[in-house]
Amino acid sequence: MTANGFKLEERDLAVRFRFRVDTGVQRNTSELHVLQQDRGVEEVSWPEQSDDQELERQMLQDVAQYLANSADAAPISMMADRAMSDSGRIALEDTEQATRIRLKLPFDRAWASVIKGTAAADFAIDDRDRSQGILFVTFIGPEDEDESGWFDWLWGGEEEHPLAGHRYQIKLDRIDADAVLITLHGPEGEAVDRRDQQALLTILRGNIT
Repeated sequence: MTANGFKLEERDLAVRFRFRVDTGVQRNTSELHVLQQDRGVEEVSWPEQSDDQELERQMLQDVAQYLANSADAAPISMMADRAMSDSGRIALEDTEQATRIRLKLPFDRAWASVIKGTAAADFAIDDRDRSQGILFVTFIGPEDEDESGWFDWLWGGEEEHPLAGHRYQIKLDRIDADAVLITLHGPEGEAVDRRDQQALLTILRGNIT
């Protein structure tokens, strides 16, 4: 497989890449990870993160495009099938105390996935405290009329979503080394109406990848 969009021969140092396919968060999805390393004369072990973040991003983008263009190719389909999970890694749970999302990922991966999903789920991230596992956010609400259809049903068809402009905390709590619980709280950490929890966490769940 060749990568398009940039020329490695223009670099002074030789480089190498390592590719890893993991089970995705959502059911029947996969995640592709790329690690890049500049190579000298001596062979060295792989670093924890790429030596060139921009080159890693370019390679990931080109490989993703290659896979998208080759979706019907048997080797690509077989690779994806082996990486897929029938059970999924994410679930919305209701307990007597609260609604929450159970995400089966180590904290570092979960934190990155929730940040990405939060931005895609009509929230603006105002601040973050990684040590406490808290994102401080404001719910913007859907801008597209097609996206707001089920909200209209839930809240009675108001022109603007009633929670738009409300501030919240999205909190990640470690369960163990490979899982976290995600809960929604008010701007000062107080409890949130149960229906609002269910609605907003449902949106968030659908955008975590």
